[in-house]
Amino acid sequence: MKLTVGVGAVWALACATVAPIEAPREPSWPVVARQVEHSVRPLVILGPTGVLGGCTVFRVNGIYLTAYHCVDHEHRLSVLGVAMTVTDHVDDVASLWPAAPIVGWPSLRLASGLARGEAVAMLGYAMGSDTILFAAGHVITPGDRALDRLFSVPASSYFTAPVWVGNSGGPVVNARGEVVSLVQGRYNLYGGFYLHQGAAFETVRRFVG
Repeated sequence: MKLTVGVGAVWALACATVAPIEAPREPSWPVVARQVEHSVRPLVILGPTGVLGGCTVFRVNGIYLTAYHCVDHEHRLSVLGVAMTVTDHVDDVASLWPAAPIVGWPSLRLASGLARGEAVAMLGYAMGSDTILFAAGHVITPGDRALDRLFSVPASSYFTAPVWVGNSGGPVVNARGEVVSLVQGRYNLYGGFYLHQGAAFETVRRFVG
């Protein structure tokens, strides 16, 4: 009889003190987007007769970054009418510097790392537009050498967040609005399924860490 009461008392105590398990909550992405969007700008590529195309550039830890495949040519680059020059590049990440100060361009923070399954979102401008696109997803893998070899690309991270033309060079951020990667492109695997690729976190950290 005493044992039965004892078991009941322990069970009641456990029910009273153990909090219920809650499903993980998705980040409030609209809030994150408003925090991040002012650090992202359209990068205009100029040829002899006018605009040839565009990508995205963002500022993190005071450094201006974009995708190197957007700027690996002799064409002129411009952000808000200010000329930009490539200062360095590693793999498919390039750093830029403006010919004159650009007022009102806040800087994002770099995250401490990137993990499989982490909720992330990308921001980037649509090609030839002043419309900024925002899409949320998760990390498929923070790095996969087999996929890198399959697509013949440098060390990369892979995401479910969709990517569109013109988004290249835009930031991939976590739920706190911290930069974890940089948009590079997408690959059509089969049946309309796309694998979305970003720079490896370690590559971004080489520029701004």
